[in-house]
Amino acid sequence: PSLAIGTMFGRVGCFLNGCCYGRPTAVPWGVTFPAESFAGLDRAADAWADRIAAAGCGPGRHVGLLAGNSPAWLAAAFGIWRAGATLVPISTFVTARELGEILEHADVRSKDLGQF
Repeated sequence: PSLAIGTMFGRVGCFLNGCCYGRPTAVPWGVTFPAESFAGLDRAADAWADRIAAAGCGPGRHVGLLAGNSPAWLAAAFGIWRAGATLVPISTFVTARELGEILEHADVRSKDLGQF
């Protein structure tokens, strides 16, 4: 079992880089970043952090993120954390009633910080 677990964790880096054994892959669950890779993710996260801070959502605030899985989701999540706020990830499959409950219970106040 330890070999399988080690192999699985060893492949996470390739999964996040959208490659398989050093070659690009187009599998639907692979996460790919712009050509500049993590530098692009870093810039996008900084842009989100600036937008979130400008909206007054800094430390102690809860920011809901309702979006499908994508590199843009990662950038927004990192931006939320960089701004010092708490990320409240929200599934794209929630119903309107569930969304209202999540926003209320998680104390998410800012409803619109932008789209990606």
